[in-house]
Amino acid sequence: MATILLAERSIPSDLRIEDCLAGMGYRVVSVADAELVCMVKSHPFDMIIWAVGCFDGNVLKVFEQIRKFSDVPVLGIWPKEAETKDGESGVFIDGQESPLDVMLGLPLDREILEETISGCLRDAYKRSHDMRLYQYKGLRMSSSSIKKVEMNHKGLDLTVKEYMILSLLMRHRNRIYTKASLYEEVWRQPYMGDDNAVKIHISNLRGKLKKADPDTTYIETVWGQGYRLSQS
Repeated sequence: MATILLAERSIPSDLRIEDCLAGMGYRVVSVADAELVCMVKSHPFDMIIWAVGCFDGNVLKVFEQIRKFSDVPVLGIWPKEAETKDGESGVFIDGQESPLDVMLGLPLDREILEETISGCLRDAYKRSHDMRLYQYKGLRMSSSSIKKVEMNHKGLDLTVKEYMILSLLMRHRNRIYTKASLYEEVWRQPYMGDDNAVKIHISNLRGKLKKADPDTTYIETVWGQGYRLSQS
């Protein structure tokens, strides 16, 4: 069952978007849009639906923050008819077309909403599973049924958890994973605040990568935020 993060601002309460999504069989976590980035940083979701009353420059800033921690599809629900520019269609923010993955205007049509969500989730799943081989600097890993990791063409022996952590970082190179999001993705349990398991596995993984390639940094710590594949 897919989990959708629903963030709303200035949307009429009689729309009952949450009830509509639940009726489609999705698990819904509903938050005020001011809490959106915090929730994305702390928990993994399959999709984000962001219903806002007014698109402005602040939306662009929030979306940039979201993309630091998550690359799941983001559906924007627009309460007015889409603004246009000289024959172009779409919602524009400060003269720029909305960066959100897909937009729907009000009033919502249930069938169109359901088809849009299904399409977004299907495309996201396809993107994350189609590629079976990931490469970064001297590191090469396979996500096929035979899981294999090589450093400069030599096999690297990783535990299951180390492989899962590295796989997440390799598949989502620009995403910053907090300790909480790594724990929930890898251990498949709610994060209760004890980050020792994550820290120990990150440390062991770094040690193995360093031993195999002493001159290269593969995992970096983003101070106060989490971990990601090194950007340098």
